[in-house]
Amino acid sequence: MTLKILIIDDEELIRKLLVEALNDRHEVYAASNGQEALHLARAVPFDLILCDINLGGSSGFDVLSALKGEQQSRAEVIMMTGFSNLDSVMRAARGGAVDYITKPFTLDRINQLIDAIEARRALRQAPVAELAADAGGEMVGNSPAMIELFKQMARIAATDLPVTIYGESGTGKELLVRTIHRHSARASHPFIAVNCGALTETLLESELFGHLRGSFTGATARHRGLFEEAHGGTIFLDEIGETSLGFQVKLLRALQEGEIKPVGSNRDVRVNVRVLTASNRDLEQAVKENRFRQDLLYRINAVTLTVPPLRERREDIPQLIRRFLKPSAAGTHRQVEFTPEAMARLTHYDWPGNVRQLQNIVQRLAALCVSGVVGESDLPPEVRGQDLSAGAAEIAPDGLVTLEEMERRYLLQVLAATRGNKLQAARILNVDRKTIDRMVRAHHIEVETFKRTKSLTSAR
Repeated sequence: MTLKILIIDDEELIRKLLVEALNDRHEVYAASNGQEALHLARAVPFDLILCDINLGGSSGFDVLSALKGEQQSRAEVIMMTGFSNLDSVMRAARGGAVDYITKPFTLDRINQLIDAIEARRALRQAPVAELAADAGGEMVGNSPAMIELFKQMARIAATDLPVTIYGESGTGKELLVRTIHRHSARASHPFIAVNCGALTETLLESELFGHLRGSFTGATARHRGLFEEAHGGTIFLDEIGETSLGFQVKLLRALQEGEIKPVGSNRDVRVNVRVLTASNRDLEQAVKENRFRQDLLYRINAVTLTVPPLRERREDIPQLIRRFLKPSAAGTHRQVEFTPEAMARLTHYDWPGNVRQLQNIVQRLAALCVSGVVGESDLPPEVRGQDLSAGAAEIAPDGLVTLEEMERRYLLQVLAATRGNKLQAARILNVDRKTIDRMVRAHHIEVETFKRTKSLTSAR
């Protein structure tokens, strides 16, 4: 299938590469800005549009909106960016984009996306549904793993499917569920979270389904269960794998019938809730071990999402630290900075407690920091003692430093010498500014720390 493709990017090199790579199979056009893109869109009925988010002085989201108004509703739009977050992913999906990719990307990745579009057209499948209005995103991440997770969330938020979330403790499973609820059609209705592992079977049944007065010792009044309280909204059952087989039978009936039976009652109560669940254990393995009902598993995991542990998305750590360092988030009224050495230690630590542990340590350091600058010696012993070469393959098997690590170290030296001035660094390295930006992202370097270190050091 030959597609009509439009590339919109202010970087000439990217436009040329994509045109040359795709022109043998497809009819490819290119535009360097929104005005050129709209001019082409009026003349050509495009099948696919690859649009950069940052187009110099204009926004790719504005171009996306304008393109959709230029009779380009048949075109599938993929947004491209060098720096992304949950807000931009959600905004792209709401604007009608069917996918979202981060730079640098490979041509194989582009071809995979084109193959998927061809398959969708062949099967006449609908594009991703638009999302509900954004209420602000709390989830943070720019790593490929998190961007993929954001895209999955964007696609399922508008549905009413039950979702099971897997992830280690502290990865942010409840935060993910709250985000899905906030972007769903049920956003104006209640969201209720329950930790199933913290309650006994009897208490859990009473809390979720309610009970009548006198149904057991201490039941002095009629109690509405959380399923009733969440009517029209979403209920999140965390640690669902910790529940007993007896309770699972009752939960399965509630999910199948849309009815609950309060403890001590002979009457069913109709409820309309979306049930989202989470577990830090493998439920399929629990089924094999006869600790979880297979029929319940089929009922709750129409969609499965996995939140990656922090050690598998280290590039997100500086971004998370910046968020946790905000004065309001850290419980302080002043700005606190981390030296490059301290940031490197934090980035390469394995974080067994994941994001929750990182947040705890960063906010504790911020609260106890007197000078306003957190150095390597201020870090907890377990973080300070981590071998920096352990978190990334920086040392070759024969003990020689890899070329990638040499580049990283040289770049750090140049940025330190220029106090974070990327334009000066580009001149020293004899590359353009955008190449410096890509190198900084590839090596997960926080340029701002070099600028801050200068002013903070001189102030001391």
